[in-house]
Amino acid sequence: MENIMVSICCITYNHEHFIKKALDGFLMQKTSFKYEILIHDDASTDNTATIIREYEKEYPDIVKPIYQTENQYSKGVKISNTYNYPRVQGKYIAICEGDDFWTDENKLQKQVDFLESHLDYSMCCHSAYHVDTEDNIIDIKGPFFEKGTLTANEVIVQEKGWIATASILFRIEVLSNTPEFFHEVSVGDYPLKLNCFSKGKVYFDDSIMSAYRISLSEKVIKDSYMYQMKKNSAKKINNYNSINNFLDKYDEYTEFKYHEFVLIEISRNNLLINIELGNIKEIKNNDYFKKQSFKYRVGILCKIKHPFLYKIIKRVFVLLRKIRNVR
Repeated sequence: MENIMVSICCITYNHEHFIKKALDGFLMQKTSFKYEILIHDDASTDNTATIIREYEKEYPDIVKPIYQTENQYSKGVKISNTYNYPRVQGKYIAICEGDDFWTDENKLQKQVDFLESHLDYSMCCHSAYHVDTEDNIIDIKGPFFEKGTLTANEVIVQEKGWIATASILFRIEVLSNTPEFFHEVSVGDYPLKLNCFSKGKVYFDDSIMSAYRISLSEKVIKDSYMYQMKKNSAKKINNYNSINNFLDKYDEYTEFKYHEFVLIEISRNNLLINIELGNIKEIKNNDYFKKQSFKYRVGILCKIKHPFLYKIIKRVFVLLRKIRNVR
């Protein structure tokens, strides 16, 4: 019996409008090997689970779901680590959340071919479209100028490049003997990327083979605006502190090999924390802030002093990029 080469891990919750696009992107893959789709529905309250069951019925040997009756994420459970990774049968793991999707039918074949012929690489990734809820392209998330091996600066300092989670393919061995602190972070994809980087090289392909979805339909309601900002800020600050705590441990784990870049990312996170808190004095004294362009620094200060205006300007620029790409 032919072994499974790739396990596609997908987590989803209330994605009824998007999950078909994700599943179709998996199933359209043209490969010379077998793959499986490990999908976890976290007790969706819409029709997500119903849609998944339709695909499970049609592709019983490929689509392998878990249907939760109680939401696990709200309980603090790490979904991928707890439910998907332990049942992986493949040599490689590909990731795509239920509201993102793949755009290239040869994505898996290309990535597997590369890792099969480059044994010193632990992970590969690629460029991605940035799309709205209607699948309109906003811009292209090609974080690096050209394809090639990523440096510590590019992987660790997130401002240097945004690696789309749906673009990642990595070796199953990366998950072996992983220290517990990798699982204690409030976010999941960033520690995974650094774990891969600590166990091999990371390759970037500038081909666009997936799409990352954001919403442009958020409504800013005056009465609830400050409440929502305060609520979101608290969550963001917790995330930045969690990442910084992780980076301190990662620095020691890698025997301070990437110390310079770890410090840069910690300084960047501290800047983001103070932006959320509106601490202008701390922002101006931040080392990362001081090294940024005049345009960047002015934008940050505008965001703090005139948040509503900043949000409108940012939305306008996003829409302009969207119009430009449509043309």
